Amino acid sequence: MLVTTAHHGQPNVMTMSWHMLVDFTPQIACAIGSWDYTYEILRAAKECVLAIPTVDLAGKTVDIGNCSGRDLNKFKQFHLTPMPALIHALGGHRPASQR
Repeated sequence: MLVTTAHHGQPNVMTMSWHMLVDFTPQIACAIGSWDYTYEILRAAKECVLAIPTVDLAGKTVDIGNCSGRDLNKFKQFHLTPMPALIHALGGHRPASQR
């Protein structure tokens, strides 16, 4: 699973190594260490997008996890396109016109 964040217009993406479903609502628990750049950005932004990559992105997902957004723009490095979330935790599903 990938977690994406952005702060001051700069997107960031991190491969999460630990996550799990908590119940059927659905709620997801994950661990992001305070030493991770993503942790800093998430604390500042106060929101993130969880993304489940397709099989064809498996290699890229591993590569994303092997570097830090502190050192490079991972969206540019790995040719990713930031997009709005399909479902927003505070507002439910976003209409296609708002994506």
